[in-house]
Amino acid sequence: MKKAIPLLIVFITLLLLIPTSQAAQTRPGIWPNFKTPTPYLEQYQLIAYYGSPLGPGLGILGNAPRHTTTRWLKNLVSKYQPLDDRHSMCTWHMITTVANQYPPKYNHHLELEEIQAWVDVADDYECAIIMDIQAGRATTEEEFRRVAHFLQHPHVHLAWDPEFDMNGNQVPGQQVGQTTAVDVNWIQVELQKIAYQTGINKVLILHQFKDSMLPDKHKYIDYPNVEMVIDSDGTFNTDIKLYNYDKYSNEPGFEWGGLKYFYHYDDRIPTPRQTMTLEPAPSVIIYQ
Repeated sequence: MKKAIPLLIVFITLLLLIPTSQAAQTRPGIWPNFKTPTPYLEQYQLIAYYGSPLGPGLGILGNAPRHTTTRWLKNLVSKYQPLDDRHSMCTWHMITTVANQYPPKYNHHLELEEIQAWVDVADDYECAIIMDIQAGRATTEEEFRRVAHFLQHPHVHLAWDPEFDMNGNQVPGQQVGQTTAVDVNWIQVELQKIAYQTGINKVLILHQFKDSMLPDKHKYIDYPNVEMVIDSDGTFNTDIKLYNYDKYSNEPGFEWGGLKYFYHYDDRIPTPRQTMTLEPAPSVIIYQ
């Protein structure tokens, strides 16, 4: 009994060193390294529901209360987990800037308080968050700066949608937009700074279904602590979507693969097992 007491004390001491938010969680922890930030997608695969928390019009995320939606999502995640050595993580992919057809900026915003409410409970649900920006005619810098502070959280990342990145003559829904390497590299510089501040790499997702959306990938700079995902998006013909996935994986700038499936528009949705036979295996899989 006397020998057991010191062992018990050691056990309790070690337990107290574990952050309480992680002690009861199944999601593996990620530990910051402020000299060389810790890789992210080597450890986690992101399985996401896409949309707006405020309603069902933009995707499945707003179709039901948060706890119900997350239960559905975790059931989907459980089908991916046996297929990948990484931890498959429930991910809320929320549109924080929504493009529209109204000047001058041709967009509207999800309130910062609403984003904060989701960030505040993300760890309780063991979920990651992707903030998705449809800039309209706003500048890259103003849209990024608006939500940059949320990216200090280790499991909050960024998606940028070139379809709705408009020049001065374009209107969302009437033309397909584009994001040039100048803006992609600017975003990467800012994410690289945050990676060093937090000690953990940041993920940047770029949606694409036309070559014109990302016209100069060969000019992308490789920032080692920004993990760039090219997401094969848009087209509702699944064979074309998968063809594009393979095509993008062989183009400049590709680091990690992503796919987006549309429940109501795609002609078919591959199963998780079929999805994970792709080469390379997708690291971000989004359901809208």
